[in-house]
Amino acid sequence: PLSGSNYYRLKQVDFDGRYEFSEIRRVDIFGSLTVSNRTNAIANIGLGERMSFEYQVINTNGVVVQIGQEEQAIGNVDVDLSGLPNGIYYLRIVSDDSKVNQSFPIHKVN
Repeated sequence: PLSGSNYYRLKQVDFDGRYEFSEIRRVDIFGSLTVSNRTNAIANIGLGERMSFEYQVINTNGVVVQIGQEEQAIGNVDVDLSGLPNGIYYLRIVSDDSKVNQSFPIHKVN
């Protein structure tokens, strides 16, 4: 999705070829944010615009195992996962101005 308002609708096709469209929905995206596992020990947050935010690494039991904060960051921010055991985690990102409140799955394996 692009930054700003994005519009979506679904097309459902039946086995007999008949189809129907859903209602159009608007989704507002503020800024550009991506998360990737560059290595097993680092998760990378890619920012398309300057923002301040807090991140939390959460295990599958819902326990926050790591917290960090970035001030006026832009570009790529690395989150060091090397101190955590192998497993599945969620990286939760919350911006100071409430533009972003998203969670992303990340996998740490050796």
